[in-house]
Amino acid sequence: FGTNNMAGGGRSAKENTAEAGAKPARPSAGKLSLVLCEVALTVSCLRSGLLLHQAGAVYASKGMLFVGLASSLGALRFGGLDVGVAHDLWSRLATTVGIPLLGLQYLSNAGWNIPAPTIMRIFFVAAAFELGLQAKRLREPVETLLGAAAMGTVAVYGQTPYFGKLGAGAMVAAVVVGTSLTRKTLFLWNMDLFHLLLATAMTLIRLDLTVSQ
Repeated sequence: FGTNNMAGGGRSAKENTAEAGAKPARPSAGKLSLVLCEVALTVSCLRSGLLLHQAGAVYASKGMLFVGLASSLGALRFGGLDVGVAHDLWSRLATTVGIPLLGLQYLSNAGWNIPAPTIMRIFFVAAAFELGLQAKRLREPVETLLGAAAMGTVAVYGQTPYFGKLGAGAMVAAVVVGTSLTRKTLFLWNMDLFHLLLATAMTLIRLDLTVSQ
């Protein structure tokens, strides 16, 4: 998984094209740690998604699935497989659809009765808009706004005194770590930290939604 800043690695289209035509390389030590962090995020999302589905938190379980699929593709990509296009696609969908679904679960729990067809139309338009924007400078404000709204909802409508707020805080910290500016000023380990913070956020949000049941 990656934010719009992290998924493409800041490379040009020409560099990405050249990479697509190259043979997959064995991961270096740095990439191996990134693969392990992606795996940790995948396990956190898929386990949380299953438990949330069993608890009847349908929106949140689907949101976790989006993020988990993106992170699983990230593990394959950084492990040397040529899945860059699919990883970028699912990372953008996870940001535009998966994360907002978490916020939607909290609105639903708070009594906001939004008809399912309306929800589907909203997310279809959001996903189409996101995937249609090729310029990163245009995508970033949309993704930031959606993520902020979702995490604000988690913090406000948390089911427990601490888990929801801590989960939203971990998500915000992950976004800060994953921004272009931070990526240029910190060491390479910040990509590992980005994924570990996301894994922590997903686990905390799952606990917030299930521990009180």
